[in-house]
Amino acid sequence: RLDYTILCLEEKEEATKRLMNYCKSAVECFPLVSDYQKRQQFVDGLDEPVGAWNGADKAYKKANLHNSYFPEWLVLFFICYWYFSYGQKVILGTLGLGFFLADIRIIQQFGIEFGKLYSLCMEIECTFPDMCRTTIFLNKPTELEDRLMNEKDVLRRTRMLRKQLAASGEGALDRVPISLRNLRFEMGIQFNFRGTIEINQGTLACFVGPHGSGKTTLLKLLGNSLVRELKSGEVFMPAHLRCLHVSLTPCFFEGTFMENMCFGVQIPSDGAKDRVRAILRILRCEDCVDGGVESTDRKTWQSQLTVKQRHTLTLVRALIANPHVICIHKPTMAVGTVDSDVVMRTLTDFVNNRGIEQGSAPVEARRPRTVIFTSFRKSATKYADKIFKIEPGVISEITHDMVDDGFF
Repeated sequence: RLDYTILCLEEKEEATKRLMNYCKSAVECFPLVSDYQKRQQFVDGLDEPVGAWNGADKAYKKANLHNSYFPEWLVLFFICYWYFSYGQKVILGTLGLGFFLADIRIIQQFGIEFGKLYSLCMEIECTFPDMCRTTIFLNKPTELEDRLMNEKDVLRRTRMLRKQLAASGEGALDRVPISLRNLRFEMGIQFNFRGTIEINQGTLACFVGPHGSGKTTLLKLLGNSLVRELKSGEVFMPAHLRCLHVSLTPCFFEGTFMENMCFGVQIPSDGAKDRVRAILRILRCEDCVDGGVESTDRKTWQSQLTVKQRHTLTLVRALIANPHVICIHKPTMAVGTVDSDVVMRTLTDFVNNRGIEQGSAPVEARRPRTVIFTSFRKSATKYADKIFKIEPGVISEITHDMVDDGFF
């Protein structure tokens, strides 16, 4: 029975996976399904995985039902055996009736307790698939060790460069550059970037180049969103800098508006309502949410906002977090020409003023701010202090007049 029960459980688990994968695929691809009017096709396609799951569930429940009778059958067998073996002794007078009935009662009570224990074992058996999945997930390889080794190396290099730069004056930490050199690594496919990127703190830097040349990958490496074992070369972001990678895809969670906007805040004063309100006003989106920063409504904001609002508020959240370095993908992609200039001027102010809405503290007393971005349109590159052209296998620094429309 054990082998058969486990087989039924495995078949049910496999059917559950197929059903969940089908539903997940339908949900993830719903915009495509809706656009091409294929809803009925997906609904009809659900019959097969649902039917398979129902069949597997029925077989498993049937096996469990039969298993549940095992304690009763076992007790009945022992009672019959006791009657057959010791009933004659009662008739012959060699065994007292009271002892005989007491033994029967003990067997019945044992059967009840054994039934409870057996039911508990059956429930434990049902958890095996979930326990197996949990064990597999908990033991999957992670990048934590790679990150730890990388952070130790970055800390060592930062200390070394600070010591070297300290000889030439004060503010050595603020003069440690961000750099990337001659990278070669594997991530499904082989990446090989020959060339050097060196960005001083307090710089607005831009990556341009043909689609598919690796701009996004390099930005993720610099933003520490992606950690890969390098076959050669180096990626260096000074250890003391708080770096924020801003993904191209906006993401909001269910909660209040302020909870979403202040998600990355580490210093309480950065999340002050007046500061949040001011940054919303700068980027012209203070009225995109009813109630604004005072709203206490908990919503699924991903579905409540327009595409433009989602992208703009993603930038707002990054500025509120007030990191030392922002690595952002195509910050002007979802806005028009006029708003594109607003976005780029805001990023320029973030760099020049060493933060946005930082109060009355002198600019010189603040840590430099750096922005590294990929550009969606040529007009955004005019705001950059440095421009790097990314081509398959080659990185090079170019001037503004070398920027071509074919890069976008």
